[in-house]
Amino acid sequence: MKEINIQKIAHLYSIKGISLLPLVGTERNGFYRHDAIRLINIMLTEVVPVIGIDIFLLKNNILTFTDTYDNWYCDRIMNESFSKYTLRSCANAKRYIEDYNPKGAIPVFDITIFDFKFL
Repeated sequence: MKEINIQKIAHLYSIKGISLLPLVGTERNGFYRHDAIRLINIMLTEVVPVIGIDIFLLKNNILTFTDTYDNWYCDRIMNESFSKYTLRSCANAKRYIEDYNPKGAIPVFDITIFDFKFL
């Protein structure tokens, strides 16, 4: 199976992200709220669970990793079907993104999706 990741999917759908390379040391992108929600909707359609979201904050044109432990993750429940896991994880991720409102900063969401190499 081909490796998929959020960067490849974002590129495929012409969704531009913000490089997180200076902060995390790898070729990852973060996404503004509207693009993050769009990606979650794509994951739901493609039946790809969202397993985590890291939060970065853009304040005064400087992007920083949040030190408030505002990150989110979603583990698969024992005996949960893959499709139900996808529905639950995408719904929870979308709600988390919609509800996250830091004061005085713009949130940037780094989305981690299920890695099919481990199926």
